[in-house]
Amino acid sequence: MDLVIIGSGPAGISAAIYAARANISFVVLERMYPGGKLVWIEKIENYPGFPGGISGPELAERFYNHATKLNVNFTFQNVRKIKKQEGIFKVYAGENIYDVRFVIVASGSVPSKLGIKGEDEFSGRGVSYCAICDGAFFKNRKVVVIGEGKHVEADINYLKSFSSVVWLRKPGVVEKDIFGVSIIKGIPVEINGENSVRSIVVKTESGIKEIETDGVFIFAGFKPSFDFLPSDVALDSSGYVKTDAHLKSSVDGIYACGDIRSGSLKQIVSAVNDGAIAVNEIRKRI
Repeated sequence: MDLVIIGSGPAGISAAIYAARANISFVVLERMYPGGKLVWIEKIENYPGFPGGISGPELAERFYNHATKLNVNFTFQNVRKIKKQEGIFKVYAGENIYDVRFVIVASGSVPSKLGIKGEDEFSGRGVSYCAICDGAFFKNRKVVVIGEGKHVEADINYLKSFSSVVWLRKPGVVEKDIFGVSIIKGIPVEINGENSVRSIVVKTESGIKEIETDGVFIFAGFKPSFDFLPSDVALDSSGYVKTDAHLKSSVDGIYACGDIRSGSLKQIVSAVNDGAIAVNEIRKRI
């Protein structure tokens, strides 16, 4: 096999489409579901060809269908590590080992965590990092949203259409209020519950406060996801993969695309471009 593509967000699926059309022998490895963070976006209004906008899940489905019509092989496995031996990469995923000449890493980013007590314990049992994915489970219930910024405001507007929402913001952070949403300024300390979330403890200027809630939606940003990469892959000061103009990393044969790449615009259109560039460079070398 010539190539492993890790990740099936916009960059990974773009790479897969170009690789299939170039008759390159490859497989796409995905640990979760096709589309990456697209499935978390309620509406996309800046991707060419959709002047009225398109939902993230629908665009993800279109990308995936395009690839499957080209007989792209998607394998849903978590990549554990990559080793290079005598010019060949061994990619360890699930119980399998793939021997390939080239690797495209398009594994995107994962939500940053708060690192507070109860966060991991109740993940999937009331703690969520994706409003569109999990919001419907909290219809007619109460949720606490943690975070700031325009993306968080969009998620709150989505959630408040069917849930009672409390917005927990850091003291001193200036954000516009949202009609129908309660606001508490403070720092989350602990998430409590039994089988599921029942409350969150917050440190406010007036002291410790416990807020009863059925769910906690955490929006603390994202961090690149590539714990499996060899240690000699160079990163920038922010922890993103350094590449040259052809998207090649410091390890010959490993290419980085999309959000994980240093200097990435972190937009769908730029990720799609990255996937095409990387495959075109690999095609020249096969």
